[in-house]
Amino acid sequence: MSWYNEVRWFHVFAAASWLGEVITINFVLVPALAKFSEEERSRFIAAVFPRVFRLASVLSFTTVASGATLFLLRFGTNWQAVWHTPFASFLAAGAVLGFLLTMFHFVMEPRLSKLIYAAKAAGNVAQSELIHSRLRVIPRAGLGVLAAIVFFMMVGARGL
Repeated sequence: MSWYNEVRWFHVFAAASWLGEVITINFVLVPALAKFSEEERSRFIAAVFPRVFRLASVLSFTTVASGATLFLLRFGTNWQAVWHTPFASFLAAGAVLGFLLTMFHFVMEPRLSKLIYAAKAAGNVAQSELIHSRLRVIPRAGLGVLAAIVFFMMVGARGL
């Protein structure tokens, strides 16, 4: 059981870091972009967001991988046990949402990074505005899904 507790702490730390990053994006970075001129916004996006995306990749992958490890340590190959208790069902729902959000991130990050690098190379401010408009929507949706995941995991781990 000691491995379980160590992996659990690692999972909780990674998840809290991921949530904190998404909160920072939504309530600090994206609102700050609105106050910049178009040229400053373009430079800031190119300097900051590729790093933010990479960090989100690491944190989301770490959270999902450690969560899958916890799931296997707790249930082993007895997948039927997941559907026989309401709390395990919450864990499973959170796990599926977490996996889907991570996969969405791994699809969107390269696309947005490619747009950012292309805009920077061409000095295309209009393309930076397109990126900024996407940054106003995608992280908000991600925060909503991530909040649901945290709720499901908390209920699954401890109950209501």
